[in-house]
Amino acid sequence: MAKRAYTVETACPYCGHSPIAAEEERCPKCMRAFKVTSGLLRHNDREQAPVDAEFGTRIGGLDLLTSDAEVHPGTMVAALGALGALALASATGAVPMGPEPAGFAVLGVANLGLALALLVAPGFARPLVIVSAPLQTATWLWLGRHALPSFPIISVAILPLGVLAGVSGATGPRRRSLVLVAVLGLCTFAGTVRVLRRNQPGPHATGPGLALQLPSGFELLQRPEQLLVYLPIQGMDGRLQTFAFADPARAVGGFWSLAARNQITPGKLAEAASELLASEGGEAVLVHDELRGLPGSGQVAYEIALGGGRVASATAVHLPDDRTALLVVAGPAGVLPEVRQALARGASFTVAAADRR
Repeated sequence: MAKRAYTVETACPYCGHSPIAAEEERCPKCMRAFKVTSGLLRHNDREQAPVDAEFGTRIGGLDLLTSDAEVHPGTMVAALGALGALALASATGAVPMGPEPAGFAVLGVANLGLALALLVAPGFARPLVIVSAPLQTATWLWLGRHALPSFPIISVAILPLGVLAGVSGATGPRRRSLVLVAVLGLCTFAGTVRVLRRNQPGPHATGPGLALQLPSGFELLQRPEQLLVYLPIQGMDGRLQTFAFADPARAVGGFWSLAARNQITPGKLAEAASELLASEGGEAVLVHDELRGLPGSGQVAYEIALGGGRVASATAVHLPDDRTALLVVAGPAGVLPEVRQALARGASFTVAAADRR
């Protein structure tokens, strides 16, 4: 009678699955590697002890892999690449995530650089990915602060933390796959929502004496400080009724304001606004560029160079019911004239109940 071959069997230290043959390198249930250095790159340093070369840490050199995420970096490389592509699309304006293209360009290049480094030298790049993940989350939130709270912005901002979970600790293929699916899904969702919002007509706002139909790509701003990203103006008269708006894709922002009957003349209102803008930019210049389609008369317009190819304008008009309307808008010099006329066409003025006498 032949002897049965003796096989050493044990249990998985991660999930407890048993029995597992001694020659197995992964648990057949949870797929975690028992010896993280099995089958990995080894040092050629002849002065290094064989035990250290086989089971050592990164102390022996950057080419020794110590994590399953470093052995199979492709999943997290794809996730970082998707984040980088979305950031670069935002920088070019293809996906309007925010008004600061330079910031999104840096974020996109950083993500693609980390993806390439993780693919070429995973042992060296994995700690960089771990350290950069919280910084990337903060950067996404900062660059998209104009639209907060916004689910598309927040959903993309938390994705670097998902990548962090995919490269930290004893990751397995299941966790990394879930992270990649979440990154691709939320990037696609956020990008689609922002693009569709840009191509649809802007929102409609109504208030006492004003009905405003914003052009495509514009959105209403809920807090005055959100406008400071586009328009460096502070100290306007708080008694003025104001509607603030912005177009993140074209980096344009501004507001309509209404002064009560006989409260102030168009010249003085436009001049006051231009002086506030001039304190942050260049000299205010009186121009003859009227807004077409507005009721009333006596339009007064100023332009101020803000630097970096951006221009601001302040235009005031005397309405038929003796109120004064003010349009202040800032953006790239190439798009500002068209935007001003579109905002004027979308504004209609009615007599407020308080002014019906």
